[in-house]
Amino acid sequence: MNSQIRHYRVRRRDIAFLRHVLEACDGVAFLRTVDPRVGLVALHIPPGREAEAEGVVRGLETVLPLIAERVIDSAGLPHA
Repeated sequence: MNSQIRHYRVRRRDIAFLRHVLEACDGVAFLRTVDPRVGLVALHIPPGREAEAEGVVRGLETVLPLIAERVIDSAGLPHA
């Protein structure tokens, strides 16, 4: 099974906060900063943790703007 990669745009100042929250969630997702100039980040989500990651993202959306960009698997295939 491949991990899922979800791209989001966030405010630049929120990247570190988002990284810390995800690190505290112990394996739900790994954050990679794709382009810090525009706040583009990628969440790498291990197989079987998608629902947990979605819950974390939904919770975070209540405190900071997260704009979903795209979802792909690690093979580069888009998800619906």
